[in-house]
Amino acid sequence: MTFSTDTVRQAETVLLVDDEDNILRMLAQYLERKGYRTLQAVSGADALHIVAESAPAAIISDVCMPEMDGLDLLHAVMESDPDTVVILTTGSPSLDVTIEALRSGAVDFLPKPIDLNRLLESLHRGIRRRRARLAGRRRQSELEKQVRLRTRELSEALSGLQEAHRRLQDSYQESIDLLCRTSAVRDRDTGDHIDRIRVFSGEIARTLGLPAEEASVIAAASPMHDIGKIGIPDEILRKPGPLTTEEFEIMKTHTTIGARILSGREADVFRISETIALTHHEQWNGFGYPHGLFGEEIPLCGRIVAVVDVFDALIHERCYKPAYRLEDAIEVMQGMRGTKFDPAVLDAFLVSLPAIRTHLADREAAGLNGSGVYETVP
Repeated sequence: MTFSTDTVRQAETVLLVDDEDNILRMLAQYLERKGYRTLQAVSGADALHIVAESAPAAIISDVCMPEMDGLDLLHAVMESDPDTVVILTTGSPSLDVTIEALRSGAVDFLPKPIDLNRLLESLHRGIRRRRARLAGRRRQSELEKQVRLRTRELSEALSGLQEAHRRLQDSYQESIDLLCRTSAVRDRDTGDHIDRIRVFSGEIARTLGLPAEEASVIAAASPMHDIGKIGIPDEILRKPGPLTTEEFEIMKTHTTIGARILSGREADVFRISETIALTHHEQWNGFGYPHGLFGEEIPLCGRIVAVVDVFDALIHERCYKPAYRLEDAIEVMQGMRGTKFDPAVLDAFLVSLPAIRTHLADREAAGLNGSGVYETVP
């Protein structure tokens, strides 16, 4: 089998561990001809010293060695650097040992005499995966650096706004709208979405019997729920198809990014908006994010916005789906009662539907609803 030496073996270092000198020499000669650098150790203890000093990309180790065997070496290496590629070999393979090795992080477990083609293939595959993981971490680190920068810039901007907010109470909503619409532009969303979230949240809060002032603050704060998307890269935020697992993990960070952007503000509306940004993707059954909160561990404002955010997303077209008919959207949401949604909040939403439908109809008549479907529910 032929392997690419240009993209995989750019002077990567492989540590060879075996108490038989002839095997060490044979493997070293073979791998060095294939473009690798090699180091050698005759015991697990010697190998750990070399790992500490040289951090090899890969280790090929015999299992049966005195004092520290290959499995013990594997466990120690995985604990210190789980990205290390480890391949174990043995002259007397057993199913139990093979399973233990693979479960513990080995990329392959080879019987002796060693099939050099299979060894090279496993080494090649392992190093490619290692490089991909390390590159992913570098990208994540750079992303976090950019997010910190943007968060700091926004935090400084919000700090300047805070003093003005204390002096002029009526400037709160204007500032919130500006931030939300800035975020919505990047998300290919509209200001109409922000207005609907505000209205729907206020209706549910009042239906739940919250004091008028508290309901008003929740309504005013609710449009800030997705402000953290300003820290999500465009290629993820605007991707027309499904996100990969890695992309979705990055997308989920918009909750914590938003909370950081909004943290440290004295005004109630910003404190509530911070809570909403952080918790509006938590689920009643504990399977939400970012913290997996369960039931009433989720603040009520977050539970309210979770309902209205899903409802508005369902009845409006998105880059990844068409708009649902109103009755279909309600049926979907009723199916999430007690799992995704707090039953009491969902019931309050259903009670509020006449007012919500009236609001949607009025906005549609004025041409303000964007791309949505608003057939009347019987």
